[in-house]
Amino acid sequence: MKTWRVSGWRRWTVLALVLVGVTIAGYLTYVSLVGIDPACGGLRSDCHTVHTSRYVRIGGVLPVALLGLIFYLALLRLWWWGGWTQGPFAGWTPLAFFELALAGVLFSAYLTYLETFVLRAMCPWCVGSAVTATVICGLAAPAALDMLE
Repeated sequence: MKTWRVSGWRRWTVLALVLVGVTIAGYLTYVSLVGIDPACGGLRSDCHTVHTSRYVRIGGVLPVALLGLIFYLALLRLWWWGGWTQGPFAGWTPLAFFELALAGVLFSAYLTYLETFVLRAMCPWCVGSAVTATVICGLAAPAALDMLE
């Protein structure tokens, strides 16, 4: 089984993007738990609409942003595990990383759909997280496909 040996620039770019995602999701989790509007510049009304909607919490309790934070922290753990550990399952890290990233992209697409067509309001933090997850997924795809060869 191969280990995750991605080219230097791609590996470190993925790390940088995962850390950006942790920062965005961490900030949104904080504002959600504290109950304040996120700082959104000129789009304050859109942010307020999104962050006070019924879609911001699952079951009215669990903030969606917390799921995003857990998602990015899981990606960070897989990034570290795939690059720095050895063992019987380390070779599967690229595929697991890609699959988790793809799940994040699909969930982000659903949330973007809700923002666009249901709420008719866009949160730049949410869009930033969706773009970050999409780029991470795109950068992870070649390593996952290479592993399957």
